[in-house]
Amino acid sequence: MGSLIMASTSVISGFLCLILLASNCHGILLQNVGVPSYAVQGKEAVLTCDYDLEGQALYSVKWYKNGLEFFRFLPGSAQKMTVYARPGFFVVQEQSDAFQVTLKDLTMKSTGRYRCEVSTEAPSFATVSNYGDMVVVVLPDSGPSIQGGQPRYELGDDVDVNCTSKASKPAADIFWFINGEPADEALTQVYQIQNTSRDLHTSTVGLKFKVAPEHFSERGDMKLKCTATIASIYWKSNEKSAENIKQKRDFQSLYEAPPDSSGLSSTLGFNHAVSKWGSSSSLPVKILTFGRQTIIVMFIALLFQ
Repeated sequence: MGSLIMASTSVISGFLCLILLASNCHGILLQNVGVPSYAVQGKEAVLTCDYDLEGQALYSVKWYKNGLEFFRFLPGSAQKMTVYARPGFFVVQEQSDAFQVTLKDLTMKSTGRYRCEVSTEAPSFATVSNYGDMVVVVLPDSGPSIQGGQPRYELGDDVDVNCTSKASKPAADIFWFINGEPADEALTQVYQIQNTSRDLHTSTVGLKFKVAPEHFSERGDMKLKCTATIASIYWKSNEKSAENIKQKRDFQSLYEAPPDSSGLSSTLGFNHAVSKWGSSSSLPVKILTFGRQTIIVMFIALLFQ
């Protein structure tokens, strides 16, 4: 009987301890750790740590890069902020606090995993953490360039152009467009990436095809555009335009009629008539061309009084 009472007492005591622990146990809600997926060399990056202490007192916020602590915030300490030097960046203390850290002068060594760790004071001493990965990219000094191409094409001509994006890391992706529409991959040729002495990469993609009617717009021109992209932070284009030789000739023939039998051009004859009867702006004139013979029909109201 005594052993039964002791066992019951132990069970009750256990439940009481659990209730007491639960009453003092509060979690930390780590809502978001904001680490930009990509950042640009030489620029800044802002890392954020959003959390809800759920009524508890904050003990510390710490930041780590690849497992090494580089920033510590202790609100209850005389020296609230401590920075540990690490290669690849500098911490801007004036723009850093318990919820964010600002890094400046980024280099390729800044690439890595960044972890935020939040801890509370006694009695719970709860700790939570999460991380994000950041890649630092090197952007080209200028946009992509187009090599080759002619100012004019006619049907059946060969188009052979290259688009190059220089010195970046990672290498830029290049896309071709013909009159605003993506070029068929069968018309493109991706060349081997060239490496520079600074461990940067130059990419080139060619575009080759025979000119067909669909390659010209309704205006009679052809626009070749290449776009270079790096991740989601770089997007630049270059464009070249070319004319349709045949359409240009047809257009010119409408306004440049051949000489008539008198040996004078129709344009000269028309100008002579205009100078005789007055300003050309007051004469409704229609020019019809039949072979080599030009008939000028002029409708003039009240030609003779």
